[in-house]
Amino acid sequence: MMSSEFLIVNIAKRQYLDPRTFGESEKPSGFMKGLHSTAIALLVCDPGAYPTAINLGGSWFGDSIHAVYDTIPPDSLGIKTSNLSNPDRNLYEMAWEEFVDIGPEAIVMVCGWIENSADMLASRVVLQSQDGSKSLDEHLLWNLGNAALERRCSVLQIALNKFVGSDWEIQYIRAKTHFENMGLIER
Repeated sequence: MMSSEFLIVNIAKRQYLDPRTFGESEKPSGFMKGLHSTAIALLVCDPGAYPTAINLGGSWFGDSIHAVYDTIPPDSLGIKTSNLSNPDRNLYEMAWEEFVDIGPEAIVMVCGWIENSADMLASRVVLQSQDGSKSLDEHLLWNLGNAALERRCSVLQIALNKFVGSDWEIQYIRAKTHFENMGLIER
């Protein structure tokens, strides 16, 4: 059986949420397990239930939301996704190419709503191997650093300092530069 990956897609707003932004699995076994599911709940619920400090909360209320797998056929769900240059393009690919990733904003929203969620996220950055050595999940550090610095999430800044170390900002800049040089993110 072919392995699948998923994104949560808001077609009306042309936005998506990738569970990897939270350091969680994008495989079917990770669907709606973890903090990305909390983010989705906050996004889709009636905005009247949230304090005004959580600006993103409720922003997907009433919209058509889909868990879109990379194996979905082209032009599914009544949405034209294929084009002349890529007749096999599906909604998963279209979301990556044309939609906005709201992951960093969703991280800030969850950190503002769930106590200790910043610690939970930051602790995932440090990976420990069986021999006891430690390394950093650079992709997760880049995602969390983006939310902490560019979205000014102070609780996440404190958590990264606690779990990654006082040089976490330097590590974040190294990871960001690495991904920029690989062409995975824009400068």
